[in-house]
Amino acid sequence: MPNCNSNVIGFERSCESIASGVKNLWIASFSAGTVWDSAADGSITGATGAPTFYPVEIRESTCQFAEELVVNAQYGSKNVRQNFTLEILGGSQSARTFTNTILTSRMVLVSETEDGNFILAGEGKALEVVSGGYTTGIQAGEKHSFSVVVSGLAADFAPTLTDAYATTLLAL
Repeated sequence: MPNCNSNVIGFERSCESIASGVKNLWIASFSAGTVWDSAADGSITGATGAPTFYPVEIRESTCQFAEELVVNAQYGSKNVRQNFTLEILGGSQSARTFTNTILTSRMVLVSETEDGNFILAGEGKALEVVSGGYTTGIQAGEKHSFSVVVSGLAADFAPTLTDAYATTLLAL
């Protein structure tokens, strides 16, 4: 069991921000003008100028989210790299258009984890696609999919959204 309130090289992390597996995913365009409101515990409670989030149809059990510390002792810098690996379903023109759009976009992602937390990633510095590929279904009825890796640096670990704000932001 991880230490739920560990402080690693100046970064505080609680168990609520640890992803247990991604259940649902939403995407929005990054805007430097968005101001995210947070509570004393660091959870996001609202925003001014919040973008519109759109659900992403992902292949079940293929989306992963991980965070890792990136430290440069020489310059005294500390960042957190946020990485998403996912498969987006669909071989339709709309799915290809969507995928081509995110390939050139800076984005913010919200992921709902299997344990019910909503994690907001990319809210400070944006996320970008760093690699990807396309798989064509061979058998009848198989779906086509796009494999995408989305990554970015952040000043801190990804915050969680309060349930009330997640309901409003994601129109749940």
